[in-house]
Amino acid sequence: MSTDLGECQTSVSGDAKRYLKRVDGDLKRLRMAVCSAWKHGKAGISHATTSQSAQDFADMLVLCGIPCGKTDVENGKKKPFFPNRVPQTPAVMKAIEDLKNFMPMLDVSELLFKVSSEDRVDLGSESPCPFIEKLVQQGVAITA
Repeated sequence: MSTDLGECQTSVSGDAKRYLKRVDGDLKRLRMAVCSAWKHGKAGISHATTSQSAQDFADMLVLCGIPCGKTDVENGKKKPFFPNRVPQTPAVMKAIEDLKNFMPMLDVSELLFKVSSEDRVDLGSESPCPFIEKLVQQGVAITA
């Protein structure tokens, strides 16, 4: 299941929108963040405290639904860790749920973009939208 650019960009704002890939930008951003965090000892995980090789770490990410190769993991040390840059899409949340099984100490709050508004429209959410609910209460016809 791929995520489109529109869904990714509505999940973040400001600088976090920059350089999101058109296809699966959310999972690619998660991969970059987790690899960088692992190499730099951030977000509750550390390369120094595990005996995993880069290939083993890449294989673990693939098992969690995050496309990754050994080179992606090795490139993690070349990039600084930037907290709160990963969009909160359904695909990311599922991957993080799976990652927590392998890395219980993972600090998700350092990875995910912090939503600053309750009125934000989340295209991946199945919960009721406050804006739409208000329109329905006012009797406004909604068509697709």
